[in-house]
Amino acid sequence: MQLALQNGYRVSLLAFTLPGWSKSFETGYVEELGINDTTYLSSGRKPFFPWFLSSILEKASRLTHKFGLRSASVTAMALSKRAWLINRYLKKYKGRPDLIIAHNPPTFYPVAHFAKKNGIKYGIDVEDYHPGEGTDRNLHQYMISLMKMTFPDASYISFAAPLIQEQSVKLLKGHLPGENNLLTINNVFPSSNFSLHGKSGPKNNGKIQFVWFSQNIGPGRGLESLLPAMDHFARNVELTLIGNPVVDFIERWTQDRSYVHVVPPLQASELYGSLSSYDIGLALETISEENRKYCLANKIWAYFQSGLFILASNTPAQEKFLDEFKDHGLICENKEDAYSKAIEWIVGHIVDIRNQKNKRFEEARSTGWENERKKLDSKWRDVLAN
Repeated sequence: MQLALQNGYRVSLLAFTLPGWSKSFETGYVEELGINDTTYLSSGRKPFFPWFLSSILEKASRLTHKFGLRSASVTAMALSKRAWLINRYLKKYKGRPDLIIAHNPPTFYPVAHFAKKNGIKYGIDVEDYHPGEGTDRNLHQYMISLMKMTFPDASYISFAAPLIQEQSVKLLKGHLPGENNLLTINNVFPSSNFSLHGKSGPKNNGKIQFVWFSQNIGPGRGLESLLPAMDHFARNVELTLIGNPVVDFIERWTQDRSYVHVVPPLQASELYGSLSSYDIGLALETISEENRKYCLANKIWAYFQSGLFILASNTPAQEKFLDEFKDHGLICENKEDAYSKAIEWIVGHIVDIRNQKNKRFEEARSTGWENERKKLDSKWRDVLAN
């Protein structure tokens, strides 16, 4: 959205309001961008009738899908009730944009249907390997079918990581636009968001400073294997966890660990401005679903662009990343003994790690959004010109 605004395009945003602590962060960001034409649909039970009807249609679509009624609209509603809510809104929408971008699976069918009905071009932004999200095999099949029905007519498809594109191409062979209309747009940030001198962060007390951040500090994110390993080095390290604390998890896993510090969610500018105060960024992906093999979370890019040394678990995507940027981190298995050996190595090499921070920071600058945006900028110009 920011790129479109910077290029002088008029931007209209259709999104859902999501409950919880992140709502104010998201709406604040949209206001900061200056998007005036914004429509939010409710994702909750108010108003009741749209929620109730969409819930009934979702269940009915899943049932009819089993009996062979598998049109794009039925498949979309079987995947998510939000597809019906978006489609309902678009039926009344009077605008005529030059390009529509679908950002997540519930938008794929409504956007494709509206665009083709009105002779409008559309793009699809694939943020994750969607057929590998979660563990419900029925949802996986709905997702694959929906992608095969909505992707071929897209003007372009962008993927958020190289392996997401690679795996999607293998899966959807014959159901994609031309190869020139497929591109990877990495989830990098503007280099100007980062500096070598953190504006906030931990005090310089000589200890090795580890940092991890996510929306929620909770189970299933690799911390259960990491923390027992860090206990052996408690005198040498400090760990800062940034995010919304899940109370039961915090009480169980951090209460008796004095080297662990919990920080509530930060605005993006404050978070990125503080990262360079740390030594080691933790990218602890667990392979609880297939998507985790292929995605690159925002955090690994943020650590990378801050010049931090990265300790990453051995997902294929993270292995590929640190194989390309060999001096920027260390890969290990998501196991306690593997983390223990990795931390021991870091303790023994911390002087070199700190001395090379400036080099890592400067190398990362060439991969920032300032360069990555050029691919998307060029594709938009091509699409709108033809």
